[in-house]
Amino acid sequence: MKFSDLRLPSGTVLQLQFIDVSGERSSSKLLGFLEGETLLVTLPFKGGQALPVVKGQRVVARAITSSAAIAFQTVIEKVCHAPYAYLHLEYPTDVSVNRVRTSPRIATDLKAKVVNESEMPKGEEKAAQILDVSPTGARVQLAPESVKIGDDISLTSVFNFSDVDRSVVIKGVVRAKTGGQEGEQDPAKPVVYGVEFVDLSEEMTLFLHAYVYQRMLEGGS
Repeated sequence: MKFSDLRLPSGTVLQLQFIDVSGERSSSKLLGFLEGETLLVTLPFKGGQALPVVKGQRVVARAITSSAAIAFQTVIEKVCHAPYAYLHLEYPTDVSVNRVRTSPRIATDLKAKVVNESEMPKGEEKAAQILDVSPTGARVQLAPESVKIGDDISLTSVFNFSDVDRSVVIKGVVRAKTGGQEGEQDPAKPVVYGVEFVDLSEEMTLFLHAYVYQRMLEGGS
């Protein structure tokens, strides 16, 4: 596929991997392009410092849209520092496009707390582990019989996004369980529950999408 056919808007986040050096991946943003000539992207920063990139370095660029994972190889043609820091990249001759499902899911290993809101009185916080997450739900590991299918829960955890830790509280409904029949589990063996997120604010919906896509770009899928 041609790059111009992607119709990526200005501001699209790109993950740049500098394969001639450490192979490290850093975030950048697409500023624009001149078809057949060049791509303009912001110079990646890390820890407040511009990455030391030079003309001629080879780069693998990746991006995630709502429907596809995109990747292409290119080369730094010019490093510019005025009027702001940006790069000219060689216009890609070929772009790899892989369609992704509507609600992509990535593996995680996040400590969490779960409260069963359906218990009367409301249940106490229970330790949990988030095994994977998507913009619409998660698989959560809990002690047996902490919750049951149909229960309303609140899920609290810390998500690291763009090197910033953010504490989030998400409401959900237990939709599935794996690990045997009720009352038959080994009390020392945790059970995995499928949780559907509900009553998400627009801000939280956007955050979850951004978090999942960032992890996919970083190879966390």
